[in-house]
Amino acid sequence: MITNPAKAEPAPVPVDVATAYQLWWGVVGFGFVNLLGSLALMFGERSSLAEQLLKDVTARDPNLKLTQDSVELLVFAGMALVAVIGLVVGAVALVIGYQMRRGRQWARTLLTMIGVLLVILAVPNLLGLAAPDSAAMLVIGGASIVQAVLAAGAIYLIHRKESNAYFLQRFTRT
Repeated sequence: MITNPAKAEPAPVPVDVATAYQLWWGVVGFGFVNLLGSLALMFGERSSLAEQLLKDVTARDPNLKLTQDSVELLVFAGMALVAVIGLVVGAVALVIGYQMRRGRQWARTLLTMIGVLLVILAVPNLLGLAAPDSAAMLVIGGASIVQAVLAAGAIYLIHRKESNAYFLQRFTRT
């Protein structure tokens, strides 16, 4: 009996790839923790951020009349924008992770690059070079370290022998 190779059943997702996908969920989860810590830090410093913004704007254009209240509103708008961008980035990372789980080579490559960046950015926190001076900074540093560990584990898993075969098989079928 002759079978059509295009209709052959795809190989099941290897355990390493499925585990890496779950680790990426953890990376995104701790990214949200990092985002909340950053927003808490910004909220705590909102008055000084508003004062600095008012000084900068007034120095550039003395004719522009801004009040402290309007500048604080701009700071809150900036915080809202940071929150929205953080949520969108997290959602996009999950979509890319899903594509990686489906065997897309481009998604594996992109997640590898993102993971390496997360590991590099966590080094100062890991070595104690970014000394936390508030609870929010401690949360941000801890979340970035856990993110880096999870990302490194995911990178390792998606580059193991069975994972490579899975991605190669998917790459040659499309």
